[in-house]
Amino acid sequence: MKYEGFYINLDRSTARNTSMVSQLNALELNDIYSRFNAMEASYEGNPTNAPMKNGELGCWLSHVEIIKQHLNKDTHLHILEDDALLHPMLSTMPSLIDWLDEKVDWDIIYTDVYFHPPPSPEQFYRFIVASDQFKKHKKLELIPLESFNVTGTTSYFINNKSLKKVYGLLNKQWESGKTFDIFIANLIKSKQLNAFVTAPFITSICPEVSGSTISSYGDNTTTLDLLRRSLFLDASPEQLYQEALAINKDQVVDPRISLYAQSVKTVLGNIK
Repeated sequence: MKYEGFYINLDRSTARNTSMVSQLNALELNDIYSRFNAMEASYEGNPTNAPMKNGELGCWLSHVEIIKQHLNKDTHLHILEDDALLHPMLSTMPSLIDWLDEKVDWDIIYTDVYFHPPPSPEQFYRFIVASDQFKKHKKLELIPLESFNVTGTTSYFINNKSLKKVYGLLNKQWESGKTFDIFIANLIKSKQLNAFVTAPFITSICPEVSGSTISSYGDNTTTLDLLRRSLFLDASPEQLYQEALAINKDQVVDPRISLYAQSVKTVLGNIK
């Protein structure tokens, strides 16, 4: 089944729009994707007083509105945020989705996620193996997410058969006070949504257009973002590791925490 894609973009975020247009043109995907004018939290007629920041509420409203507008379409739906970095392997998603359609009753497929807290050694090793296997066979793996702690909605597909279900679970749930990505993550953890992520990741965060957001991160969030970016198909893990060392060079750590981190390194180094 074909899919239709949208990227969410504020009128004032011209650099991000330029980045998305350029990437989609380069991948020859511009005929599949359209720009969605991001909704502001303070838009006229907004009926909610949800306890969250305006940007977080605007995110909720934009994602849910796209899903609502797609309810009667006969295609899968791909939603992107405008700070996404796209890999050419994105063009293989139709065949991967067709394969999954025959195997599993899926609701959502992410093409990258943010881990918080980090996955267990065994969980993380699955991504390492998938990345190594990709180098040999050029095939993406789909890893189920119900046992992971993930957030982020930079890029995700919704099954056409699941659109009404997803919309019903999300509509007006901004009133919960949870951010959009965390609310979906809770639905996945509680098995109300059946979700997967591609491994390796075929999208990531584009540092050039995300700088204003990333600069407001604390060291913890920035380091976890580097972990996320390390699983992108074209990532340089060594470079990202050096960035993480630089960020945390003055950190004073309880010896027990250092010992725990070392034990995780040992376990990962010995998993077969």
